Amino acid sequence: MTEASRSDHSLLVYYAVGIAIGCIIAYSLPKNEGEIERLKAAAIKEEERETFGKVKSELDKGSSSWDGDSIPKEELERIRKRFRMTPQQMTRVVALSKAEGTQDPKYSSLTPHQQLNRMVYLVMIMVLIYILNRDYGNVVLVWFVQIFPKEAEILGLVKSK
Repeated sequence: MTEASRSDHSLLVYYAVGIAIGCIIAYSLPKNEGEIERLKAAAIKEEERETFGKVKSELDKGSSSWDGDSIPKEELERIRKRFRMTPQQMTRVVALSKAEGTQDPKYSSLTPHQQLNRMVYLVMIMVLIYILNRDYGNVVLVWFVQIFPKEAEILGLVKSK
């Protein structure tokens, strides 16, 4: 192996590692404006967190609206009979859908533990791709071109016909 090809290979390895680290950092950054406040609120002590939750729920009670409140009772009864549900089951379904519909999207993002779990899998997949490309001579690129020919052409991985 010549010195030039060895340095080209090591340069590609550094690029791959840099891109992998960049992807991990970008993935772990907050995705929306409210996530920073959510992360700060998660760091508050348990007593303060309970107080914060009580105050927030009291403030949100007046402002949350749900479109399901406008559904007539007759329509809900017809749906309940069609799906052969008991009144208790229908009440539970309506309550669950209202809770899901009025949930604040700022507070429904992933926890740091869930983000770490996803990053571990992402890193493992990237390492697998790197090892396959290294050991089997760009097999992942060949597979990508065979499975997704239009996308490979758009990305410039193959010459257009």
